[in-house]
Formats: sequence, C-alpha cells, structure tokens
Amino acid sequence: MHSHNESLELTAEHTLGKWYLRGNTKVMLWISTARQLNSLLGGYIDGPEPEKSYFHSTYDYNLHGATRALWFQNANRNGILPNMKSKIIGFYQGKYRHPGANKTIDEMWKWDDHHLEGIHGYLTWWFPTKKQAVSAEWDPITDEEIKQFKDDPELRKRYLKSFYRILAFYGFEINIAFSPLKIKRADNYEERKAIWVTPENHNYRRISRILQSLVLLGFTDAANMFLQALMDTYFENKKVIGVKTYDFWTLSVSDRQYWEGRK
Repeated sequence: MHSHNESLELTAEHTLGKWYLRGNTKVMLWISTARQLNSLLGGYIDGPEPEKSYFHSTYDYNLHGATRALWFQNANRNGILPNMKSKIIGFYQGKYRHPGANKTIDEMWKWDDHHLEGIHGYLTWWFPTKKQAVSAEWDPITDEEIKQFKDDPELRKRYLKSFYRILAFYGFEINIAFSPLKIKRADNYEERKAIWVTPENHNYRRISRILQSLVLLGFTDAANMFLQALMDTYFENKKVIGVKTYDFWTLSVSDRQYWEGRK
C-alpha cells in the first residue's frame, strides 16, 4: 500500500499485460493505493474501466485519470504506443456511457447550454485528441480509432452532430446559403458571447481542443470555418480574449504538433 507521499517509478521493460515500454522510457507516478494501480493497468488493456464508486475518494478517482493520462502522454512522445483502445468509438456508437456523467452521447446532445457550460469532462469525449487533459474521465484516442473516424460515414455524421451542438453553445450556426458552407452568428450570438468572451475564460482552452480534434479526425474544412468565425470574434474583442489565445487557436489548426498532442 502506497501513501500519497510515496512515488512508484515504473521504468523501461516493465510489462503491463499486453503493454511493453521499451527504450529509456520512465514515468514517475504518484499512486495512492495498490488497488488503484491494479485498476490503472487494466484500464488500457481488456478489462472494463472501474466505476467512480470503486475509488475511496474523489482524490483517488482524479488521480487515477491523471495517472492514465501520464502513461499515454509518455508513450506517445516516445513513439511506443501499445495496442490499446479507448472507449471513444463505443461511446460514439452508443455502446458506452460517459464515465463521469453516466449518460450516452445521445442523451448528452439534449443537454441545455447550462449543462454544457457547467460540466467539464464531456468535451474530451465529444472531441477526442491525443493531447493530455486534466479531466479524470479523459481517454486519449489511438491512431486506429482516428482512422475509423476518417473512414466510417456514420461516425463522421455523429461527430458532426457534436460539432453543430457546440457551435450553438457558442452562438454560431452553419450558414447553408453559402457554397462552400460558412459558419455565421446565430440570432442569440450576443447572449451566448457574454458567457464565454470574458477574461481568461475556460472556454478558450475548450475551443483549442475542439479545433485540434477537428483537424486530427479529418474535418479540416470545418476547423478552418470555425477558426474564421472565431477570428471575427477575436478582432472585435482583442483585449478580452488576448493574443495568447489567438496564437493558440491558430496553431491548433496549422501546427501538426498541437493536434497530434505533442504541444
């Protein structure tokens, strides 16, 4: 049993079921209990992800998610990703519920704007990327799953439904009168803008992840349309949004390191 003040160093050649870390890979992990470590090792292999009630406390639950994220990030940077699968595909197919909200994606699409603003863990499932997230419910997407999103028409259709819903949350909509399509401001744009265009708003980071996910999964045109709409908002609210956010949004679309999770 490990206390919160002890560290467990998992080094190269440590075997995790089907997962082998090779080379000079080292990861420092803070593990609260041996039981949690066992669940960690099962999460990326074949076993089901443990329910939130499995953990002794919210601290343990959040630590579990952060630890899994560290494993993935380290393996990704070293080019040695194991044969693992997230639950993102199953979630989009309606087979899995979101672990934090305990809702299917079809149920979550019906959430009102208040829910979308106040609940945080869902966005990394709606818009999966390889970029590490602070959410305990985060599941990184694999190359095989990215290919599925690019090739499967039904997955693409359902993914776009998430995109259209989040556009509405920010006060945008698709303008079907233009060819090619454009994103325009909805009738409630000013009302919605007041929610997210504020100094250091957490939605700025959310938007960066959405842009990265769009490009990563093959929706580059949609990412560029969204970015153009965001640029119009930025130039009207430069002092509020800030140049740092502007740079991050643009790099999320143009710089491969961002949407591949290496930045």
